[in-house]
Amino acid sequence: MIYHLKDNDTLRTEEKEEKDLSKIVFPEDLSLNHNDYGPEDQSFSLSYRSLLFEAYFYQRLGKDLPRSADNEPAFPAIIVERDFFLSLIEGDYPLWAQMYDEAPEAWEEWFVIDNPKKPGSIMLSMPIEEKEIGIHSIKFIQKCDHPLKEELLDCCKKLQESCVLLHSSWEKRDFRFVSFERLPKDFTNKRFRLEAIKKQYSTYKNP
Repeated sequence: MIYHLKDNDTLRTEEKEEKDLSKIVFPEDLSLNHNDYGPEDQSFSLSYRSLLFEAYFYQRLGKDLPRSADNEPAFPAIIVERDFFLSLIEGDYPLWAQMYDEAPEAWEEWFVIDNPKKPGSIMLSMPIEEKEIGIHSIKFIQKCDHPLKEELLDCCKKLQESCVLLHSSWEKRDFRFVSFERLPKDFTNKRFRLEAIKKQYSTYKNP
């Protein structure tokens, strides 16, 4: 496992406040079904999910989004080989599958994104919506039975610490959300789509 440490420098970009909340990427827009990374699954667009992942962090951190030495955005993430991640779902020690069944509150703390810069690897990250993010996952891993338990726990703790720091940075910013210019024009988040369905159903029931 590789933990991608964040840089203290920031991106030099102009910011524009995003006032249209339907265009904000929320954690549920990056949520993962249990079978999404099964060997037969080809139902999702890797580039689209990667773009939404980048948008999620940029919309909250803007110019304060950490960057790497080569001036690329640096996201808080644990990077693992895809085969290793699949072993956590279907192997002899299916930690990820157990989390889904036994600790859904921990499962919901994770983003699972294919790494666009290293095919065959996956980025495991967390949202920064809440200061307490990662607590459920740490507790779950502490109780789990896995040969790499200590390594997994160490990586999870480091990731959680980074996300807590980014949450604090987000809380101090002038804008709650900033515009992400590369967001697909037809994107509308799940919250607003669900609201639209509810309103349509209400109109149907009470014309």
